[in-house]
Amino acid sequence: MSTKITDQEINKGAPDSIFKFIDNIEIEMMHDRILVEPILNSAKSESGLMIPESINKEKANQGKVLAFGSKKISDKLEKGVTVIYRERMIDNIKIKDKQFIIIKEDDVLAILK
Repeated sequence: MSTKITDQEINKGAPDSIFKFIDNIEIEMMHDRILVEPILNSAKSESGLMIPESINKEKANQGKVLAFGSKKISDKLEKGVTVIYRERMIDNIKIKDKQFIIIKEDDVLAILK
């Protein structure tokens, strides 16, 4: 029986500015930048049918914080919190077939609790 290692287990004890991937890839955030994993809204039609992401034009504006640079200002911003962010000037990146975004701390509008 094989046990799947999660990103959370790999990142336990890692500095806040670094996010490690399962295959030893690391990404380090600089300055006030934040690495966010977008939470995609699963859209359903009125009849209950799932609408594929390619057709659903509604962009995600929520995501989970994975890492942040050393120049962050807010003490409330931590790894693992879910944030609502402004959709301007975001950098979309793809690593190992997963989508991530990099935003500035200024673009965080709220923290969901």
